[in-house]
Amino acid sequence: MGSPDLANMPGSCSLAVTVTTVSPGGRYSPRNIGAIWVSDSSNRFIKTLNVWADKRAKYLKQWNQVTAAASVPASRTDAISGATKSSHGVRTGTWNCTNTASVPVADGSYKVCFELTDYDGQGPYDCVAFTKSPAPVSLTPADAPSFTARKLELNP
Repeated sequence: MGSPDLANMPGSCSLAVTVTTVSPGGRYSPRNIGAIWVSDSSNRFIKTLNVWADKRAKYLKQWNQVTAAASVPASRTDAISGATKSSHGVRTGTWNCTNTASVPVADGSYKVCFELTDYDGQGPYDCVAFTKSPAPVSLTPADAPSFTARKLELNP
């Protein structure tokens, strides 16, 4: 049996995600719920990074759909998790390059997805693609509706 691939060991890889949320103008604004998660390039759920939702989490349609399809409905494994936020602002998340079973994921194409709502219905949703490889990645994607000042920093 060979030695483990240290580049793929948990703890040796980290993706830091930062986003500033902006109201889409719903009836509960500035109160809002949201989620940030990682999926693979085929939109298969990998892990939730941050969820700020409680009773109204059912309105996070994209996040609920992808976690249910992965047989881990509303998965918050290793995620920052909290109640509805009373205002918009900076949200963060960190991914250790593992899935919900704590198994390291292979190098390849992934995406960080963002979703939020401030009313009883689906709100804005957007994803940013990135490549997990032995090389560090630093991305500052363009703003999207309700998601500004996004930054992704991958340290393999």
